[in-house]
Amino acid sequence: MECQWTQIPHQKGFHVPLERSSHSLSIIKDTLYLLGGENVARIPIDSSIYSMDVSETKQNWQKLITNEPPLPRIAHGQAVIGNRIYIFGGRQSYTFQVLQSLEGAICAD
Repeated sequence: MECQWTQIPHQKGFHVPLERSSHSLSIIKDTLYLLGGENVARIPIDSSIYSMDVSETKQNWQKLITNEPPLPRIAHGQAVIGNRIYIFGGRQSYTFQVLQSLEGAICAD
């Protein structure tokens, strides 16, 4: 198998999520979902969820609106089963032990 990295250029006039580490990125069909992370050590950025359709000619991040976003977190586990993203654990000022499932706007049919 042969692979090639391609940089996705920033499109002027569109929002780009803040640089981060300790985040998770999942894919459902052709859409990436970005959640969590830190820009300053041990301080979660926020609870925003971003998506990007990589099948589009011009890829741009979109901030998703959800009725109950997960709490801000860093270093969490995230997995996709079917059209649903599950997150578990991570830390803020304490360790999370609750399994959360993200669906609705975040699910692709």
